Amino acid sequence: MFKAITASGKIDPSGQLSLDYPIEGTPPKPVRVIIIFDETDGEVNRFWQQFSNYQQQPLL
Repeated sequence: MFKAITASGKIDPSGQLSLDYPIEGTPPKPVRVIIIFDETDGEVNRFWQQFSNYQQQPLL
């Protein structure tokens, strides 16, 4: 079963995601992340190019 939590944060130049505020009661464990960008952000196109290239790599 999955639960959804809305939070905001930033992705740093090395690709690390940090939340603006901690989410109380969440243990440190792997999570799935959905990233939503403002379409007017010029960096978004470069991100999606890199992301689609990464997604096309075969999983080992």
